[in-house]
Amino acid sequence: MLIRGRTGSIPMALVTLQVLEGLERGRTFRDYPTPITIGREEENTIRLNDERVSRFHAKLQDDGGKVILTDLESTNGTRVNGRPVQVRILRPGDQLSVGRCMLLFGGAEEIASHLSQDKKLRQPSEAPQDSDHRGTVSVQQHSESDFESWFDQPITNNDGGYAADWGKLPEGLTPLQRAQLSDLLAHVHEELRTALSSGKELSPDTEKSEMGIDWAEWQRVLKLEMELAVLLRQVVDPK
Repeated sequence: MLIRGRTGSIPMALVTLQVLEGLERGRTFRDYPTPITIGREEENTIRLNDERVSRFHAKLQDDGGKVILTDLESTNGTRVNGRPVQVRILRPGDQLSVGRCMLLFGGAEEIASHLSQDKKLRQPSEAPQDSDHRGTVSVQQHSESDFESWFDQPITNNDGGYAADWGKLPEGLTPLQRAQLSDLLAHVHEELRTALSSGKELSPDTEKSEMGIDWAEWQRVLKLEMELAVLLRQVVDPK
């Protein structure tokens, strides 16, 4: 789902990118008008402080209501859902790897809407025998209200031993306590990053959204990781 804005009489797509990994992790670039350039130089719309990111690494532009990602002949390439790409139509929930940085395309509402409107999600079936597909679980189609309510739910609940307000940071922490909490969250974040890095999109040339792990769980992990990234940013920068 694209949000569209206008400058004069020229329509443009507004896109959201959430930073999952990198020095800017926890930041959200919300409703940026296309075209957007991503790179290391200050002239870029989105600047990523990473030596493995090229000066002008990638570009996002609107074409016929679709957001197109183009790799600008970067040194280390661009990946979408674990696969190297040169040009790619992006869908909400896609994971972009640029250098050491991981970006999530779309906001929570866009991702929920995309999942609920994907009419091509298959019913659970026998896992393919191909080694690259082994263990993949297809996602059942759910109603839009199911996904809307899911995004309103906290990641953990009382059954898991956590209160509903688990995301509130403790008050009155000393600098040492902040560092200790940061180390703890960083460990959890790294574990999630490793799991996400192992995922592969199984059908990159089709409209199906199928990953090497269950797609709904893939999105759930991304949502949890983004929430943890925001908490990490608040811990290291209390202002």
